[in-house]
Formats: sequence, structure tokens, C-alpha cells
Amino acid sequence: MNKPVKAVLLSALIFPGAGHYFLRCYVSAGVFCLVSAAALYVLISGLMDRALVIVNEIQQHGAQVDVGAISVFVTQQLNGSDGGSASTATMVLVIFWLTSIADAYRIGSNLERSANSLVKRKI
Repeated sequence: MNKPVKAVLLSALIFPGAGHYFLRCYVSAGVFCLVSAAALYVLISGLMDRALVIVNEIQQHGAQVDVGAISVFVTQQLNGSDGGSASTATMVLVIFWLTSIADAYRIGSNLERSANSLVKRKI
């Protein structure tokens, strides 16, 4: 398996920036990792806040828990007011992840091409 394919698989399947780290592009790897981690933090913290609201609401009603009422409340929370930051964080994460994959392939291909040209010059 050549370098571009390994870099793409690392960036696609592990985490954005992993392919750059494999290619020894540490600054790019750091940027992709930090931005993606920040977007994940925003997503997860928003989901945890909503989950805590749902759990607190269920606990306030005590033993009279109705599955239909919980379903309606969860739907209301998911369609709530804080959808903007979650959708922005999701878009940032997707864009950075896809850009990381494409850039890792580009860098890996350039490195492989330059290595092949050096080998041809020596022969």
C-alpha cells in the first residue's frame, strides 16, 4: 500500500490530521486535529446539556413515566433553540474531515512523485 492511500485511510477512518501526521506534516496535522476536536467538543457538550435536561424532566415526574410523553419531550429538545451551534459545529467537522482526506492524498501523492523522480535520476 502506498503512502497516499495510507494517509487517506488514516485521515478518513481514524481522525482528521492522522494522515498528515503519518506524512510528517505536523503543523497541518495539528490544525486539522485541533479544529476537529473543538467541533466535536461543541457537539458533545450540546448533546450532553440536552440529555441532562431530558433526564431532569424525567426525574421530576417521578414514577409516572410515560414513554409517549418522553418521546414528545425528546423531540421538542432536539428541535430546540440551540440547533445553530450544533449544525455549525457539524458543518465545520465535516468540512475539515473531508479537506483533511483530500489534502492528505495530495501531499502523499506529491511526496511519492518526488521520491520516484529522485530514484529515476539516480538510475
